[in-house]
Amino acid sequence: MRLVASLKAGLVTWSAMLRKLAAYERQNRVDIALALLSVLSTPCLYKG
Repeated sequence: MRLVASLKAGLVTWSAMLRKLAAYERQNRVDIALALLSVLSTPCLYKG
């Protein structure tokens, strides 16, 4: 909601918003990859 209000008020540009969302998405992928590596490297959690 705050983002929409900031866009409407002209405090944030569309390009800045898209950059932040893209960065968030990339960070999310890194976090997921690290969690998977953690599970796969723990013998008691992964029996493959």
